[in-house]
Amino acid sequence: MTGKKSAAAEYTPRLPVMTHMFDQFYRVILNLPNFKVRESSVILVSASTVGEGASTIALNLAYSYAHDSAKRALLIDGNLRTPSLHEHFGVPREKGLTDLVEEDMNIEEVLLKINLDEAELSLHGKQAAPSFHFLPAGRPVPNPTIFYQSAEFQVRLDKLRRTFPFIIIDSSPLVRHPETSLLAARTDGVILVIKHEATSWEVVEVSKKYLQMTGVNIIGAILNYKQFFIPEKIYKYL
Repeated sequence: MTGKKSAAAEYTPRLPVMTHMFDQFYRVILNLPNFKVRESSVILVSASTVGEGASTIALNLAYSYAHDSAKRALLIDGNLRTPSLHEHFGVPREKGLTDLVEEDMNIEEVLLKINLDEAELSLHGKQAAPSFHFLPAGRPVPNPTIFYQSAEFQVRLDKLRRTFPFIIIDSSPLVRHPETSLLAARTDGVILVIKHEATSWEVVEVSKKYLQMTGVNIIGAILNYKQFFIPEKIYKYL
């Protein structure tokens, strides 16, 4: 904590982040055919069902952007039903997105600044540890669908756009949670995470249909948990 109300609280997480993959990960996103770099981009990361790793992808995308760009980035936990990103950072979910919108709180009261580990970043020759901002889900709301349909949410999102050039939003799964499609419609595009050998293509097609019905730009899909095994004879060259 900085002790000033006008500044976001700062935190350096102890996470097993693979720093050697940062640049590659972000560049893969940039090269997706439907991704268009704008002055301010809001990207939703979602999946069809639980357990596909969408939150992990969103988290690593925020880390990757912090490595690759000097611009400010914001990671939002938009999963109002079962938020989990706050657990990665070891902070409570209270005082977050829902409080910002419904209680008209000041943005600095709910933001958390995430500083990347300087020891890890020395491998990349960085002069200072990059960082990004995190906005927890906030207190539970009775109806997430109504929340994302509200004019107040749109107003706050527009204000965040003017502050952060790149915003990543983690969300509830698309199937069975109608608010996710509504939230997606207010972003610039969606990255759909698919768990390898777990999520059926029929379920993925349902998610795709939901997104297309709301006119959402599907940036691309990430096949998660796919393992590539290195033949034993190649190990001696590594």
